[in-house]
Amino acid sequence: MDFKTFGNQKNPSLMLLHGLAMTWKSFDEIVPLLTDDYFLVIPVLDGHNPDNRSNFQTVQEEAEKIEKKVTDDFDRHLSGVLGFSLGGTIAIELLTRNKIQMDRVILDGACASTPGSLSRPYASMWISMLSKFTDGKNISSFLKKVTGSGDVEPLYNMLFFNLSDKTITNACKAAFEYEISPHVGQTKAQVTFWHGQREPYPAKTAKKMKEYLPTMRIRIFGNLGHGELFSRFPQRYVAEIRNFLLPENQSTDALQTDQ
Repeated sequence: MDFKTFGNQKNPSLMLLHGLAMTWKSFDEIVPLLTDDYFLVIPVLDGHNPDNRSNFQTVQEEAEKIEKKVTDDFDRHLSGVLGFSLGGTIAIELLTRNKIQMDRVILDGACASTPGSLSRPYASMWISMLSKFTDGKNISSFLKKVTGSGDVEPLYNMLFFNLSDKTITNACKAAFEYEISPHVGQTKAQVTFWHGQREPYPAKTAKKMKEYLPTMRIRIFGNLGHGELFSRFPQRYVAEIRNFLLPENQSTDALQTDQ
């Protein structure tokens, strides 16, 4: 696993975890908007590196590599973590393992297996469609349907086509069949879960997380699908990140809906 860093090391550290079938460059629009105030650390997930051929194995293995980096270079402490989609699932694993200190964690559209989510068929569907994508097929219609997004072009343009079959299989299963442990409730981090009003899968994950972490705040963005705020409205996305990371932002168990 490689790591990209941006900004001044004297600033608070903020880790950005990218999503399934994306690369670290999916954060290109938001990096320059954050580097004045944060030292950004972006892991390049295994199997998603354009410069180094590898395979994604498990969420647990990715978490272990991130923990080693944070332990070695950041004295086991990060001021903030944002995980999008599969990156959010990895962030949940980091919270569960509780081996590094993370002050504030944003789970944006994180996915996990929950009762009634049909996780295995959903993972199989994604495996099939991403395999077609890497073979050169256009899957924008599929992406629009499953993300609930009104405009998937910005998100589609972030996809990484050079995924191995092994990475596709392992990463899809990791994202959609991951089981949340009750131990996640032991974290001392302040956690918020973001998802669009039109993305059903992460909504179920959010409810399951809240069972174990009652103080977690759920933020629902009206009329948006999976990754739509992130990919279409980067300036607003960064404003939301900054707002959550402010020291005066206190924990609450209130459900917040942004219409």
